[in-house]
Amino acid sequence: MTETVGAVRQGPRRRRLPRRAPIHHPQVRRGRAGGYLTVGLYEDGAPGEIFVKIAKEGSTVSGLMDTAALLTSVSMQYGVALEDLPAS
Repeated sequence: MTETVGAVRQGPRRRRLPRRAPIHHPQVRRGRAGGYLTVGLYEDGAPGEIFVKIAKEGSTVSGLMDTAALLTSVSMQYGVALEDLPAS
């Protein structure tokens, strides 16, 4: 939703992470695939960005995971709750 204030339209605003954001870096395993997540956190501990590193570098799955992580990160920075993102 956008609001009109006078002649200026106001839309969603991106909440950027601090330049030196704390991170959480767990190892993950799904079936035979493994890798690492890097989660950048805001000062209040809320997640703001996600990076995924799959063990099979260069694979199609790795590229798809990079894309999903980027879309998730940008969505979170614009205020979309993780619970509202589709999970399949």
